Amino acid sequence: MKKLKKFLMCFSSIFFICCTLINVLAFSIDRNTDFKPKTSAEKNNAMHTSYGYWNNGGFFESVTWTVTGYDAETGKQKIRVRYYITHRGDSGSYIYQKVPVAIAVDGKKQATFKSYVGESNKIANKTQLCGEKTITLKPGIHEISLYDDKDGAITVVNVKKKFDVPEPDFTVKFYSWDGSLLKTEIVTKGDNATPPTPPNRPGYHFTGWDKPYTNITDDKDITAKYEINKYTVTWQDYNGTVLKTEIVNHGGNASPPTSPSRPGYTFTGWDSPYTNITSNRTITATYSIKYFNAVTSHWMEKDTSSGAWNPSGSLNSSGSMILHGQTDKQSLSYGSMYYPQPTSITGYELSSNSYEYNAPSGWTSKPNGTGVQVLQTISAEYYYRKKVYTVSFNSNGGTSCPSQSVKYKNKVPLPSPTKTDNKFMGWYTDSALKNKFDPNTQITGNVTLYAKWDEKPKITAEDMVIFEDLYTADQWKEELKNNATAADKEDGNITPKIKVIYDNTDLSKKGEYKVTYQVSDSVGNTVTKDIKVTVLDKTVGEEKTNKYIRSISSAYLDTLKPTSKWRLKSDLSAALHTTLAKTDIEAEETWHLTAADIERIKEFNKTHDYSPESNALFLSQFGNLKY
Repeated sequence: MKKLKKFLMCFSSIFFICCTLINVLAFSIDRNTDFKPKTSAEKNNAMHTSYGYWNNGGFFESVTWTVTGYDAETGKQKIRVRYYITHRGDSGSYIYQKVPVAIAVDGKKQATFKSYVGESNKIANKTQLCGEKTITLKPGIHEISLYDDKDGAITVVNVKKKFDVPEPDFTVKFYSWDGSLLKTEIVTKGDNATPPTPPNRPGYHFTGWDKPYTNITDDKDITAKYEINKYTVTWQDYNGTVLKTEIVNHGGNASPPTSPSRPGYTFTGWDSPYTNITSNRTITATYSIKYFNAVTSHWMEKDTSSGAWNPSGSLNSSGSMILHGQTDKQSLSYGSMYYPQPTSITGYELSSNSYEYNAPSGWTSKPNGTGVQVLQTISAEYYYRKKVYTVSFNSNGGTSCPSQSVKYKNKVPLPSPTKTDNKFMGWYTDSALKNKFDPNTQITGNVTLYAKWDEKPKITAEDMVIFEDLYTADQWKEELKNNATAADKEDGNITPKIKVIYDNTDLSKKGEYKVTYQVSDSVGNTVTKDIKVTVLDKTVGEEKTNKYIRSISSAYLDTLKPTSKWRLKSDLSAALHTTLAKTDIEAEETWHLTAADIERIKEFNKTHDYSPESNALFLSQFGNLKY
């Protein structure tokens, strides 16, 4: 408790009682409601001092204890002890710790709390934790006491209380063999845990738990133990004679003994399986009566184009044949008859009317349809050669290709015909040229192959005549682009694919130059076309100029083609209208003409003047040469 000044001890008991009554009415302190421990465990394990009143307020002191752990080495519980002061009072009222307070257990001091000693450590209208200490105690009944550690307190603190330190609890977990949790149990120290019913494990039997679960003194993880089941496997002969006995784990495999023998019989195995053993088992040897095997082998010519063919002797010792298969496999008793039969093999035919077999004296032959007496294991053989087929070639207008004879399942060497202005696209199996022939195809019958062609594309471009310094480099590229078109029989219009691969035109110097166009279709057919570009002197004399130009009027605008550059390009259209609006002799525009056009215009100018009538006639004859 907070300690009051000593001089208050001089007050009479009557005055103290009066003050107490007044304060009780004023503050109504109740330790059960005003005490604020940290945990519910502390509230249940607590003791309090009597009420005290001072400085217009009331107060009391409290001690709580809580089990926080267990020390297995010492066998003691860990107890956390806390010391509180609770105050309630008027505004400005407070309390503080006058002298240190000590806590003892069973008469032995355990802790001294002095953190709130002095008036500077004021506590007002709250519950204040003033100190804590963790101590260790053995389980059992103990007495805890709170008392003043020094003299000088107005109210002497000396409260005691018995309390029971319980034995610790431990967690016991039971697990199955696969690690799955079966049960969790909380057990008080020294008590026994109760195990669950052990789960069933196929092929195993439960043998107990891997740790004891009695007298529990710590946390435990306990796992069920199992042993695999074991079974007896007995091996016996046909007459009951035991050949072997062995012990096998559940699900394991037994190991059979050396195969026994029986006169006149062939050992065939055992009457029941000996893998995945799940119970005791007796296994008996089985036999079959002896028979001689007979089989007919069918040898066919190797799948090569070499034509090698030399069947001679048993099992194709020459190496020129391969085994197609075997038929008529039989198990026959000694002295019976075996009748080999030929088979049908697609693409092959019998090489003769007899077969060969292994007689006791060596290999010999017999006519087809006759039988062989079984005196030993019989091997009969038939020989087959490849059929030959004809592959014909239809070159569809290309160079002629002769037919070829090809053995069954061999590849045909494909010829490569040529055709003017066409690219060979390969051979097809149908005349509609829809299904391309794979050169790796193995020939299995007569066949006709058809050549497919891709016609080369065609470039259309005219020679060009221009004046010096008429175009910039970019304009000239555009003019060249618009001067050519390209078409392909298969791809249609491929004009956008045209490239100019050569151009030595000097736009500022008169002369004759060369431009080369190139275009490729979708299959790589590539063609080129050369045109001649004539660059004229822009300062030619009147007489020379008159050979290349004519006048036109604004009325002729309506006759321009819808796709004319003079209509579609805003800069050219504006220039044309501006020029036609002029009235002087400078109102001229240049026409782009081919060499043939120029010759025609020259002839026209020789016989006509430049009157409006002649101009109209000129336009009627050469109007199609406008942009």
